[in-house]
Amino acid sequence: MSRRWTKVGLTVNDTNGGVRGTATVRLTTETGGESTRVLTLVKEDGAWRLCG
Repeated sequence: MSRRWTKVGLTVNDTNGGVRGTATVRLTTETGGESTRVLTLVKEDGAWRLCG
């Protein structure tokens, strides 16, 4: 099954030296179904990682 992720939005916050962000993405399946997700991210050692 083919799936495609599309970035819908991105927010980055730097609070007290802790850099976090949220990415809103939309998954579209080959049958045309769509699902939107909000992913929480944290920046550690210079790389972005999923939080949680």
